[in-house]
Amino acid sequence: MSPPNFDEEAWYKTTKSYDTSLLYADHVDEDGKFFNPWLRMPSLSSLILPRIFSKRGGFPEFSLEEFEYIKNDYGYLGEDNNSISFLGHASFIIKLDGATIFTDPLLSDRAGLASKKVKIPFNFDNVPLKPIVLISHNHYDHLDYQSVVELIKKDAIFIVGLKVGDYISGLGAKEVYELDWWNNVTIDSVKYTFLPAQHWSLRFGQGADKTLWGGFLIEGSKNVYFSGDSGYFRGFEEFGKRYAIDYAPLAWGLTNRAGLCTINILT
Repeated sequence: MSPPNFDEEAWYKTTKSYDTSLLYADHVDEDGKFFNPWLRMPSLSSLILPRIFSKRGGFPEFSLEEFEYIKNDYGYLGEDNNSISFLGHASFIIKLDGATIFTDPLLSDRAGLASKKVKIPFNFDNVPLKPIVLISHNHYDHLDYQSVVELIKKDAIFIVGLKVGDYISGLGAKEVYELDWWNNVTIDSVKYTFLPAQHWSLRFGQGADKTLWGGFLIEGSKNVYFSGDSGYFRGFEEFGKRYAIDYAPLAWGLTNRAGLCTINILT
């Protein structure tokens, strides 16, 4: 697939030109819409319409074997296990200091209109009670209705950005924490801080940018940074200076080709 027309040098100069103090600036306007104060996003129409009418080729086809998942024995969910397991797209299960932490769980067979080519068999019965669920923003491939409902059955604790909490509570969640950028909550021995991201938000019935997006710093015996859905911005530089980060799963994958693999890397 040929790359889009893109002036990387100009983009890099723009990205590096803003003051990192803007990462701490106000980021909601008088109409209640959130924005990135360091670099305002273009309009949705300018982003979406060119994609709809583009003549660029699609993604190449791959054989199914290249996307087979490793058989899921759920051993990584053990109480004493410290691990980071990748479930495709932006979904991870992080085991840290006794906590079971899900990031943007997308364990159903589709995200909105996009269907997965490789289905992930996942039995929620194996999930310990009261997992922590981090939702970076409300796009369908990051806030998955079916996965959220299943985790609510496990009495999950949700940590989300501003204005996302009502949707989660409306599905039956009993414990939901809404955070602004740089705010945090500590549950048991693990601290969760919501951090800025270069992104936007939209979900049917909620309006564009009416809910806040971000990433998370998870601080325990190890510190893990989960970026959520973010383009490159100077926030990455700031986080590296401000925090001692041990692991940073910044995975991205096509929703319809997400498989499951488990890798224990925390010691």
